[in-house]
Amino acid sequence: MNIIQVVGYKNSGKTTLVEKIIRYFTKNGLQIGSIKHHGHGGKLESVEGTDSVRHQKAGALLSTVQGDGEVQLFAHGEEWSLAKIVQLYEFLNVRKVIIEGYKKEGYPKIVLIKNDNDLNMLDELSNIIAVICWDNVVFKNNNGIPTFYLEEDERFIHWLWEEVSKENE
Repeated sequence: MNIIQVVGYKNSGKTTLVEKIIRYFTKNGLQIGSIKHHGHGGKLESVEGTDSVRHQKAGALLSTVQGDGEVQLFAHGEEWSLAKIVQLYEFLNVRKVIIEGYKKEGYPKIVLIKNDNDLNMLDELSNIIAVICWDNVVFKNNNGIPTFYLEEDERFIHWLWEEVSKENE
């Protein structure tokens, strides 16, 4: 399984970038799984009154809803590590995964820099494969990491596609 992380602080553009990557890769025939870290804390939203929520409230550790070619899975009762979620994706035979968030994990990362205060992430994070800066950021790249500006998203995604294609050869 090939995994890429997109990380950055809140409102740095992670979700928009992940959407664009998924859309481009899917359009070009690559099946993508995605994992989003709910980093703001609190319970995930679910629709009150549905049968699956009733099953959860009754104490089900795992509940699944299936219909019209889709499956929703709800797991409760323990802390889900990223490694466990990745194992689940492996079991489901997902070959390419884009992870939004989980800065401290060690997978190859694309780092979004919204302002100069965010530049500290480049010293703190590991396995950075690309940096994407907002246009107001002055970033002196001295370490050879491919760097793009936010408005260069098409150029970045093409670069990423080429990198992913090399891995699949």
